[in-house]
Amino acid sequence: MGAVRERVPQVANRVLYTVALAFLGLVLFAACPSLQKPPLGSKGNPVVMALVPSSESEKLVSTIKPIADYLSRESGVEVVGKVLPTYMAVVEAMGSGQVQIGWLPPLAYVLASDRYGVKVVLKAVRNGKATYQGQILVSEDSQIQKLSDLKGKRIAFVDPGSSSGYLYPRAMLMKQGIDPERDMRVVFAGSHDAAVLALYNGSVDAAACYVDVRKRMSERFPDIFDRTRVLAVTDPIPADSVSVVPDLPPEMEQKLIAALEKLARDPEGRRLIYELYEIEDLVPASDRDFDPVREMARTLGLDLESQLRQKN
Repeated sequence: MGAVRERVPQVANRVLYTVALAFLGLVLFAACPSLQKPPLGSKGNPVVMALVPSSESEKLVSTIKPIADYLSRESGVEVVGKVLPTYMAVVEAMGSGQVQIGWLPPLAYVLASDRYGVKVVLKAVRNGKATYQGQILVSEDSQIQKLSDLKGKRIAFVDPGSSSGYLYPRAMLMKQGIDPERDMRVVFAGSHDAAVLALYNGSVDAAACYVDVRKRMSERFPDIFDRTRVLAVTDPIPADSVSVVPDLPPEMEQKLIAALEKLARDPEGRRLIYELYEIEDLVPASDRDFDPVREMARTLGLDLESQLRQKN
């Protein structure tokens, strides 16, 4: 029994010694900057800006670096560009703190905002607008005069992931009590041009597409405006966003926003963002700009994550 009693103080002393060493280590870590992670925005811990290829990934890689370098130079915040394979990957990287700036389309932004508190700061301008719309076309001589007349008819959509060529037109129809999957004969043409051509050639009774597609096609089909007409136009669809994580320091956020806005005004910067995503300008944005996307998702009963994974 005596041997056991003698060991108790020895064990206690070892515990105290271990605790003291751990405490000393914490003190030394706090006192020695070289042991800590460099501050965000420094060369050792740069702000990461993530994008997803819209066409050739090699072209995007060559474009993103000069944009990141421009932002670094103008803001005084070190920025590096990162190309990720899907928008869902960007959303998840922002949620885990691996990415601080994301260039996101509407569906991806809404998911990132609702799930992780990601904040939109700017939105893209194309063709002079920060929104765009979808439409449903019919033949000029068609007896179809209103959306309800489409019940039982053939319609060409673009693809399941297209906002203007499927999601918004489908939501518009469902508000009129028509479920295209149940009440119409649906084909997915694969592109906006192909959907309109299916109507032009008489293969379908209606086509869903981006509003300006006929203007682009009129060089090849000069009579396309004479042979087709607009039946209905969707609600405005928000343009792509530039968004940031919620814990980005406010002063750093303001510096980066100012640098992005300057990038969009600078002739060389405009060339870079046009090469990037055919963006003409970047203008201020707010979360409420994307409420129509949320309404559309509710109307269709969309699971945004599943939709994004399907699209990518």
